[in-house]
Amino acid sequence: MLGILAATAACLAFVGVGCGDASSDGAGTTTQAESASGKEEKARPRVPQAEVYAEDAQLSGGASRVRLLALPAVGELLVSCDADGTSSTAFKADRLLATADVVVASVGGESADGILNPRKTFTGPPIPSPGVQTWSIAEFAEADVRPTVITVASREVDNGSGYRCAVAAQATVGAPTTTITR
Repeated sequence: MLGILAATAACLAFVGVGCGDASSDGAGTTTQAESASGKEEKARPRVPQAEVYAEDAQLSGGASRVRLLALPAVGELLVSCDADGTSSTAFKADRLLATADVVVASVGGESADGILNPRKTFTGPPIPSPGVQTWSIAEFAEADVRPTVITVASREVDNGSGYRCAVAAQATVGAPTTTITR
């Protein structure tokens, strides 16, 4: 009897972890289950998983604001290539993105930071060639922020193909985090 009580207490301490009140599909979702009284209970909310997007392109000199990445409900990463083979980036916020903090840092180059409003575009500094640039975008919120981190690699191309810039980007739209305010 004491063993059953101890097991029940352990289940109550870790509600939903193999106790029969909810099941998980391994992807962070829960399903509804019947309680001991036979009534169906509400499932816990699904915790979004991190999403990763990646794309690359070769651009002609003079290419202006070509969409490289489209991030649903976040926005679009735009890239440009000047005639000298220098890449630059901008981020156009989606209408669903709340006002956010944005920080852009280039290895061996300039950095920029500011506020990104819905449907507005924030322009980052040029990327040194070859170079790497990192974008960090985090919405203003008290909790459940889904930070977005974008890494852009760029280099000048001069191989007679007519392309001047090679650009690759990878974005991670993270799972919610909790903001600690004091």
